[in-house]
Amino acid sequence: MNNIKSISRILSPILLFIIKIILSIIACTREIGSDNDSIMYATIVQDSVNGFYNYLQKEPGFWLIVFLYYTFTGGSIEAFFFIYSFIA
Repeated sequence: MNNIKSISRILSPILLFIIKIILSIIACTREIGSDNDSIMYATIVQDSVNGFYNYLQKEPGFWLIVFLYYTFTGGSIEAFFFIYSFIA
């Protein structure tokens, strides 16, 4: 019985991490416009990359994610949705 508990303690975080990766991949591969928010987020991200942004429009954590997205990916909106869904 103790052996089963120790195995479940090891597998539980791994399983949760795998589920999080799968859900993040689903979030980033959906077509923009498939829900109401994706168009808004894509527009905000593209505007901020182009220099048109309002820091009061979103919380500071969102702008940090946008900064990380642009720094590491260079502009792929799918990468933004992956990073945002993975962190959130």
